[in-house]
Amino acid sequence: MNYFVTGGTGFIGRFLIRKLIAERKGAVVYALMREASKHKLDTLRAQCNADEKTLIPVWGDVTQAGLTDETTTQKLKALKQKIGMVYHLAAVYDMGMTEEQGDQINNEGTRNVVEFVNGLGGNVILNHVSSVAVAGNNYVGMFRENMFDEGQEYSHPYYRTKFQSEAIVRNESTVPYRIYRPGMVVGDSVTGEMDKVDGPYY
Repeated sequence: MNYFVTGGTGFIGRFLIRKLIAERKGAVVYALMREASKHKLDTLRAQCNADEKTLIPVWGDVTQAGLTDETTTQKLKALKQKIGMVYHLAAVYDMGMTEEQGDQINNEGTRNVVEFVNGLGGNVILNHVSSVAVAGNNYVGMFRENMFDEGQEYSHPYYRTKFQSEAIVRNESTVPYRIYRPGMVVGDSVTGEMDKVDGPYY
């Protein structure tokens, strides 16, 4: 099976790609990467025990309509009917983010990914990494997996945009989807590896 991953250079993304390549025989992972992250490609391949045939970069950005420029768009069209799973992890989770950043990356970025996946054809499944933040900052009681819009309120753009981006997947995806809501991801439970050393991580 072939996979398409956004946010593959992020903390969770690196582990996901490594696991896909290690555990799925013959897996080919297409990773959407910004041009500014080109220097991370060799390191990512080394971390994932991948080569140029198993981890293929697709240069673009979730904030771009169509995810890429016109040249790379042709390459994306060639992926139609060839992708079985899309994992959308690209997002901004900086608690110092602005409303505009959240709307552009988390919301419009998700909408662009959903539009891309809808056009892939075949039996593709969209896996969207949301957040426990969709429960809001004032919800009292147990928030179950089957709950979504319970009238919760949001005082921070991160909480608000994670709720809204999940709504985009629920309302606009024409393919089957799965939604994951991780809580605070501090680091690797085995090695202790971590990316951030500020705030609660510190």
